[in-house]
Amino acid sequence: MRDPMLMNDLDWIIARLQRMLPEHRLLLTDHTKDPEAITGWASGRYAKGYKLHVVIDGGNRLLGWRVESMNKGETPTCRKIVEGFPRQRRKRIMVGDAGYSSNQLHGMSASRNIRLIAPRARPGTGLGWRRHHRDRLSSVRLTEDRGGWMWPMLRSMRIGVERYFSGLVTSCVGAGHLPSWVRSLRRTRLWIGAKLAINAARIVRNQRLHA
Repeated sequence: MRDPMLMNDLDWIIARLQRMLPEHRLLLTDHTKDPEAITGWASGRYAKGYKLHVVIDGGNRLLGWRVESMNKGETPTCRKIVEGFPRQRRKRIMVGDAGYSSNQLHGMSASRNIRLIAPRARPGTGLGWRRHHRDRLSSVRLTEDRGGWMWPMLRSMRIGVERYFSGLVTSCVGAGHLPSWVRSLRRTRLWIGAKLAINAARIVRNQRLHA
């Protein structure tokens, strides 16, 4: 449990389990929370807990994840996840909510051949005098021009990540509540990592059954 390579081993197990799943161009990013740990801002109020941040693709393949304290923002955490990606062989699109609209994340995504589309928290307002990444300006146009007609369609695609979280907490995986002995951030990361590996096996099994 104290081996520093254990986290890498969990990532290897997840990748190994998912190796037979097809690759999708669409990426989805979001976070959830657990009612433990320290205080931070979440879902419009202060709460206690940890956030699980994930990037999955349209086939429920887990491509990256991090567990952070509740007070860590979505944008910098997602940026760290994307930073660990290799440059993609072909252009991919990643859809996120308003918490992911930032020039830094757009820039990091573009460096990995990923185009991020995320609405602004206050659509319709000015952009100010600062210089914006070209992909962020494109995202603003796609989600706000002509009444923002494209965002409802893109938002509907994010149902996939909500189903992913639902599978984590309501299926045999049982990642909805931390056991009493999981209290530090390190132990939480290890526990969640093991649950993510179990969930990857569940997804692969279900897809094979329905093939």
